[in-house]
Amino acid sequence: MRKIKIYILAGALLSTISLFSQTSERQWNVGIYGGKSEYKGDLGNGFFNYDQANYIFGAISLSHYISPRFNLGLYGSYGEHGYVENDENRFRADKLFIDLELQFNFVKKEDALFRPYIFAGFGARSLKNYTVNEGSDHVIPVGLG
Repeated sequence: MRKIKIYILAGALLSTISLFSQTSERQWNVGIYGGKSEYKGDLGNGFFNYDQANYIFGAISLSHYISPRFNLGLYGSYGEHGYVENDENRFRADKLFIDLELQFNFVKKEDALFRPYIFAGFGARSLKNYTVNEGSDHVIPVGLG
């Protein structure tokens, strides 16, 4: 219960920060993120399972305004990922994500209240630890914002 209260408090504090959109006058954007990584896979389901360890990550993004329709972004995150079913079925990994993305804004008007966008890019994912095979993958991140 205490963890839930901490998450609610953190969300409330972060939601009070003033936000400004990216425009031709303010061409750079920096974002700072953090959260909890949760596992769902062959070993079991750790989603919303508060008996699991807290596998925390932090991230930062930097994007640059190119035109009213396009932004170029760089995103990176580092943290932990894992799951414990029992003493034999468990893993923990250090994860590193890096993405380079091009964002397309559907609304050209810079002072619009709502500017949805789509993004796509190229990225890399890396897991390093002692309990599962280490490795890296290349990915194509795609999404909406």
